[in-house]
Amino acid sequence: MPVIPHDELRRIGRRVFAAGGSSEEEAGIIADHLVEANLKGHDSHGVGMIPSYLRNLHGGKAAANEKGHVVSDSGAFIVYDGARGYGQIVAREATQLGIARAKENGVAVVALRNAHHIGRVGTYGEMCAAEGLLSISFVNITDQRPAVAPWRGGDARFGTNPVTIALPGPSPERPIVADMATSRIAMGKVRVARNKGEKIAAKTLLGPDGQPTDDPNVMYKRPRGALLTFAEHKGYALAFICEMLAGAITGSGTMRPERQDTESVTNGMLLVVIDPGRITDRAWLAEEVKAMTDYVTASPPRKSGEKVLIPGDPERLMRQKRIAEGVPSIYFSRNSFNAGNLSALIAMYTPAELILLTGLICRLPKSFVGSMPSEIVVFAKGISFFLFGVAESQQVTPFTEPAVLCSCPSAPTVDMNDIP
Repeated sequence: MPVIPHDELRRIGRRVFAAGGSSEEEAGIIADHLVEANLKGHDSHGVGMIPSYLRNLHGGKAAANEKGHVVSDSGAFIVYDGARGYGQIVAREATQLGIARAKENGVAVVALRNAHHIGRVGTYGEMCAAEGLLSISFVNITDQRPAVAPWRGGDARFGTNPVTIALPGPSPERPIVADMATSRIAMGKVRVARNKGEKIAAKTLLGPDGQPTDDPNVMYKRPRGALLTFAEHKGYALAFICEMLAGAITGSGTMRPERQDTESVTNGMLLVVIDPGRITDRAWLAEEVKAMTDYVTASPPRKSGEKVLIPGDPERLMRQKRIAEGVPSIYFSRNSFNAGNLSALIAMYTPAELILLTGLICRLPKSFVGSMPSEIVVFAKGISFFLFGVAESQQVTPFTEPAVLCSCPSAPTVDMNDIP
């Protein structure tokens, strides 16, 4: 499988977002967030999101250089409106505010509403843990078709609704981070399986008829299939609570029928940040966390070579591996596109040309893509498959409109439901 160095991915991402109108600082934050998701093994939240983000930018459903603003502030309680800014930007701002207030007051409750896709939620938990704080995040999703069925239900009624809990770990570089969707898998992992031509594990998906299936394509059809929650009724209960806390309590909105299928994505997040030093002695806490970590991870492994880990360890181990070896293309490729050639070719193009390339990948209208030399069109077919998993059968010339990205060929409209 071809790989590309993480610094090359960062450079590509920064140039693309800058060409899309973001400041250099904003472009760097977004690109770094996406690449970090790839490095930590969460490819569903990595650079493969770029086409969807730019399509939303072009459609006025995401805003460049928008940090959001405080709606209300009563000390420990803050309501923050993302104003459709890139989620990596507005969620970061809201988290930084929560960190500052938790240090000041001992606790902070931040309600983030109206944010574009905020990416890997574990990032914000890591930010809090790095400051010696505990955080709990509940997230919901609207403005796309629902993806997850309720317990005993036969069709989708809400999103994958992740929950994240993070706190300082046994050492500063080893925070405890539990970051998970309440569905059995994230929608992005369904996208990856579909693009690779793989089946989905049993007891994960329902088809449009409400019956179990292992075909990821059911999530890209109309009527649509549905993911199941993890742990049956227990996961469903947590998903429902996420919907209430992140959607209703924050004021961002829940996945009601009128907030579905607008081919975009909106995240609400309820973030609780706590200073554990206000509750117990920090030195005692650090010793207790380390002692329990050592005790748990000393359990004899059931399989040789698979030692017991703590939440956050798998991401750290994967990051070390991919820093050293590069980030693999997460999509099955039948061509011989070479990662080294990719890096060399990318260096030949200006930011404006890169945005045109990504415009082709995004299948935007010809008025946005414009006229491109044939060699750039050829190159775009390579980069789109390597980085974003757009199969050649899904690619079009820049003069074909309307068209569909990252959805089954029979889908009638552009579909944003690749977003996890």
